[in-house]
Amino acid sequence: MPRWDVALNAKLNEYQAYLRARKRREGTFTEYRRLIREAFGSLHEAGLNCYPRTVGEEEVSYLYNELYAGLSQHVARTQLSIVGTFLKRMASNPVLEEMNLEWPEDERLSVKWLEPTRALALLQAAQGLERILVHLELCCLMRRCEVMRLGLQDFKGGAIEIDGKGRSGGKHRTIPYHPRTQGELDYYLRLREETITTAQETGPDASVPDEILIYARAGRLGAYRETAIDAMVKSAGARAGLGPYEVSNHVLRRTGARMMKKAGARTITIMRILGHSTEEQTLRYIGWGIDEAAEDMQLMDGYLSNLGQVPVTGTKTA
Repeated sequence: MPRWDVALNAKLNEYQAYLRARKRREGTFTEYRRLIREAFGSLHEAGLNCYPRTVGEEEVSYLYNELYAGLSQHVARTQLSIVGTFLKRMASNPVLEEMNLEWPEDERLSVKWLEPTRALALLQAAQGLERILVHLELCCLMRRCEVMRLGLQDFKGGAIEIDGKGRSGGKHRTIPYHPRTQGELDYYLRLREETITTAQETGPDASVPDEILIYARAGRLGAYRETAIDAMVKSAGARAGLGPYEVSNHVLRRTGARMMKKAGARTITIMRILGHSTEEQTLRYIGWGIDEAAEDMQLMDGYLSNLGQVPVTGTKTA
């Protein structure tokens, strides 16, 4: 069991005792436990912080903008409040209270992404295995857990077969290659073959994992797990001049989706590539709000100004 899960279970057991001492019904705690575990499981699959004591604004924003995006504001507020109360009572973490969210006037929470020039710098700074990882998360909008599950058989016919978040592989979707995917895949496959050859020179019987992202160590081959993948993203970010808290697997996915929207992609297309359920969820996820609405107002004004310079057909003049 991962360390974060052990820490979470310990805090949940403390929370159960706390609620029992206050004569709360067992059914209430059972529901609270389910919602809290769902929230932390979602954070884990997104590559975010899962330790109750150090959950921060980015994690709260993720819950609102992705996990709870398809819910009514009342239900989303209730579920977020349950998580926030648990954090404050059991981990002395008042993050939700300190964010002082406004409901429902302020629909959008603060979300984090990279500016396009910094995203490009990250792509250019990535080396070796980092290249395919950054490409899949930033350009193909894949979650960390989805990248970890990929096998060679999932790349076929110019498309990637993805098993999304959730139990038993989660919800399946198919996305097309990005224009650079084939080149990045070819580059990585050469590295992968070198890794396999290196391991089998020492251990001829070394079995090759089904997962695409593998490493060799002492004549054995293994599949990369969360900690190593996180470290690769941070390493590429450092080379691009990004601080350790500026870049994460989740930031790359959100940044890529936001850049697609800025480039003019249809929201429904981005929604399907991300594996979201609704366009509203996608717009919240990428932080599409009042600033972008203001930009679109400028577009409309330019359009009207251009119309004013052209005589309107059929209009009578004095």
